[in-house]
Amino acid sequence: MTSQIHKHNSSEKETINTNLMNKFLIDGKTKGTRNLEVKAAELKLCGIFAEHNFSFNAMDHALKNCFPNSDILKGVNLKRTKAAAITKNVIATYERENLISALNSVKFSILIDESTDVSTKKTCVIVVRYFDSTVGKITSRLFDLVEVFKDDNIKATADHLYTLVCNTMKEKNVNMKNLIGFGADGCNTMFGEHNSFTSRLKKDFPGIITVKCICHSLHLCASTACEQLPAECEKLARNIYNFFKNSSNRQANFQQFQAFAEVEVHKILKPSQTRWLSIATVSQRILEQWYALKLYFTDRWLGGHVVSSEEIYFALNDPFMELYYCFLSWVLPKISNINQYFQSDKIVILNLHRRMQEEFQDLLLSYLRYDYVTSRELNAIDPANSSYFKNKKSLYLGATLADKLGNPLIKNDSDKLEGFLGNCQQFLCVLCCQLKLRYNFGNDNVLSKLNIFLPKNVLSLQFREQYPTLVEHLKQFPRLSLTECRQKIDDEWRRFPLHCNLPDSSLDIDVFYNQVLDIKNDADELLFSNLATFVLNILSLPHSNAECERQFSRVNLIKTKARNRLNIQTLSGILLAGQHVRANGSCTNFQPPLEMIKMCNTKMYEHKSETVSNIEPSNEEPTLGSIFDTEF
Repeated sequence: MTSQIHKHNSSEKETINTNLMNKFLIDGKTKGTRNLEVKAAELKLCGIFAEHNFSFNAMDHALKNCFPNSDILKGVNLKRTKAAAITKNVIATYERENLISALNSVKFSILIDESTDVSTKKTCVIVVRYFDSTVGKITSRLFDLVEVFKDDNIKATADHLYTLVCNTMKEKNVNMKNLIGFGADGCNTMFGEHNSFTSRLKKDFPGIITVKCICHSLHLCASTACEQLPAECEKLARNIYNFFKNSSNRQANFQQFQAFAEVEVHKILKPSQTRWLSIATVSQRILEQWYALKLYFTDRWLGGHVVSSEEIYFALNDPFMELYYCFLSWVLPKISNINQYFQSDKIVILNLHRRMQEEFQDLLLSYLRYDYVTSRELNAIDPANSSYFKNKKSLYLGATLADKLGNPLIKNDSDKLEGFLGNCQQFLCVLCCQLKLRYNFGNDNVLSKLNIFLPKNVLSLQFREQYPTLVEHLKQFPRLSLTECRQKIDDEWRRFPLHCNLPDSSLDIDVFYNQVLDIKNDADELLFSNLATFVLNILSLPHSNAECERQFSRVNLIKTKARNRLNIQTLSGILLAGQHVRANGSCTNFQPPLEMIKMCNTKMYEHKSETVSNIEPSNEEPTLGSIFDTEF
């Protein structure tokens, strides 16, 4: 104790805090904070991989080598197995739990569709549509992706699909009493009168609104109508595409003819095998490049009589073939444009009936007499009644075609001209017949009664004189309005336009009614909550199956030939995780909440998985910082 060394060491220790318990707590707090930061970094990395469809195998080489001095990345221990577990059992689980919580508190609709992926596994996608109060808008979100055939003896019958969907929702503890609407494509399995998916729904959920996908219906209408045109029209489009698709030399040579013809250097588009409406853009592109194509294939044919170009050469030099493409480039965009409108994310269900009526009447006036179309209700018109057909020379087939018909080569060939006009007339007739067959243009349609809820109509006193009460509308939607609330809804409807402080009618429909939902009086009481909730529930009804198709497009981007071994559970987890990240804007804005960070523990490996034998145990050891997770 009296030695100089001891005295020197003792003097240094006096300046150091010797409270070991305090030092223990400080170190623990630092470790706990750092542990949270590391877990948040791992979640963000998995969010990036889920949003941008990166392979989990790339986790082994992700960021550590790029940023060796980062203290947070030094703590990151993330490879394929852990990344898959975080994506499926943390981010995806958090997203689904939020969805379940939302669906148990609001009315919602279900949309389903089936498809086969690159590994020939048939899957069913389940999408839910509801009013999301956190963002104040109607939203469509993926709920789950399930495998249809888990047993060789199972078939994709209506009974199996119905059981599969209902069991999936019940296993996740979703309150199916809140189900108000259902949407799918119009096949008999889904919408047959007997023994179909919808017949079972209507039995178990009386009053549910079922809507066929209008986009699928429009496609089928166009596909059937196109059978009235010569097969050479479609054949020419496919032949031109096939001629150029695998030859960069031919494409480079064609660009020289495009420059000479002074047209845009555009590639020839591929006609889809399953979607005839793709011919709309294909025909427009071929018509745009017609002169350049004609020069190119004339040169090919005269230069060597190449067999593959001979048929194309004669078709391009047939003036009536050009007429058919002018006709297609006029009529098909009428269907494809409205199809795209119904595929949008905006609320279009209130305008759906009006838009369908407008397009239907426009097509009828192209080949039927004006007095016949305008003097009757649309549902009373017979599109196939030939006694009211216009004279073939009086058909309206587009402004471009009207100019082309003045060509002497065309006028002099009266037989071909008569056949061409007859084919176009028959096309329009079949198209309108198919539209009437697949859509109810009468006023008894549920969709025909929804336009009164458009903001501009709701605020119009003149319009309100036609609809002083909502009694008839409330009868149409028994699952959307409880019996005890109907009088309140009707009272709020009657006094709504008299309120002096209403939202702007130019707002999006769901935003408008979300603001109506929050209107209060001087006593801080909600004035129109029942009415706003009722309309928002209506807006949650489906109008098309486009969101299901978008999900399958994402599946095709994720499960590729290089990643064909992804099982359905992992695929569903990636889709849900990517959805959660996109809901926050993008991966650059993704900030994992504390609840999600706390889910990153050894239990995330305990979830049942189709490939549980391939999951490695966690390499993380319990750390002192985990003690302080709940505090810091």
